[in-house]
Amino acid sequence: EKQFKIEIMKTKTIALLGIALIGGSTAFAQKSKVISAFNYNKSFQRDKDCSELKKGIAAIESAANESSTNTWAKTYYYGGNLYFNALTAAPEECRASIPNALDKSMEFYTKMLKYNVEDNESIKNADLNTEAGRAMLKNVISNKQTKYEDSDWHRDVMGYKIPVMANAYINKGVEAFQNKDPKGALENFETSMYLTELNNRIDTLAIYNSALAAENSQQYDKALKYYSKLIELNHEGAKVYGYKAALYRKMGDTTSAVATIQEGRKAYPEDKALIIEELDYYLQTGKSVEALKNLDLAISKDPENSLLVFARGTIHDKMENFEKAEADYKKALELKPDYFDAAYNLGAMYFNQAAVYNNKANELNYKETTKIKEATAKAQEYFAKAKGPLKKAHEIDPSDRATMDSLMKVYINEGDNENYKI
Repeated sequence: EKQFKIEIMKTKTIALLGIALIGGSTAFAQKSKVISAFNYNKSFQRDKDCSELKKGIAAIESAANESSTNTWAKTYYYGGNLYFNALTAAPEECRASIPNALDKSMEFYTKMLKYNVEDNESIKNADLNTEAGRAMLKNVISNKQTKYEDSDWHRDVMGYKIPVMANAYINKGVEAFQNKDPKGALENFETSMYLTELNNRIDTLAIYNSALAAENSQQYDKALKYYSKLIELNHEGAKVYGYKAALYRKMGDTTSAVATIQEGRKAYPEDKALIIEELDYYLQTGKSVEALKNLDLAISKDPENSLLVFARGTIHDKMENFEKAEADYKKALELKPDYFDAAYNLGAMYFNQAAVYNNKANELNYKETTKIKEATAKAQEYFAKAKGPLKKAHEIDPSDRATMDSLMKVYINEGDNENYKI
């Protein structure tokens, strides 16, 4: 019985030793794969043999999925280098056969950054696929007191690899946008922003592109966030207020659109585009006094703009400031001789004034002959004034019915039967 027990104990000991040897052998194999990956990369850098690059990638992927080596900074630095070479140094055919090189470079290098940090278990356990994990990584590597397992690796990735990848994601985003994939474009632009922010830098181009891609993919909350960020950074100046306001209008939020334009006017009081944006709101809501102020300012910035001069004329016309309206309509025609609206409005204004005096004459007591004559004379004066601009409007657009109707009434009033045939 004793002999039997001793043999059982020996068997257990041998079995336990076997397990230990197998476990140790697996760990050793994975560690050797990290070294093999490094050597395959060196071989590729020397000979540009794509098969060496792919062997290295296979080895490092195996090591990255093994518990004994998947928390090594070295694993992810060597893996990042392999994928980065596939992205930047491989012949075109080889690069095309490894289409995920950019995403894998980013994945491996950012994991290297977190595992390369010394004495910080929190960052080592952070999930870099979440906003919280990415924010933690940024905070840790931004801290000048942070120590690293290998400072050279850190400097290489932060100083060279990260900027190259950030730019590659911008290009990938632009390509996606051009291929009518704004959602995919946004993902790439946001990844570029993340990488750039790791270096405590801000890429306004990536933010601007993200805003456009978000808007085009109908992710309006994100678009508004990025437009607001651009305003905060004073990128593109007054233009961004216009972009943000236009998005609010697209969303049906007129109140926020107007508020955004007014914020822009405070920041850029002399900007013509914002002046006109605000003017459009005043015109649509019938705020004539405010509209005139904006028009005066806009015209002072662009005195040769016939549209602005004409718009001011229409407001003066509505407010019965006829002399000022007349001056603006004439100025608009001077600036643009074929301006149909300016010619028609000038003629219509005169015609309407003639009608007012005609009605006044008709309403007077027949005994008030002097006043009737005065009113009738004024009516004839304005009918005569109306003829010239209405003829001009008809020459510019012979098909306009309203112009022809008004002009025929002028000819009838004059007894001009020949021109009445118009």
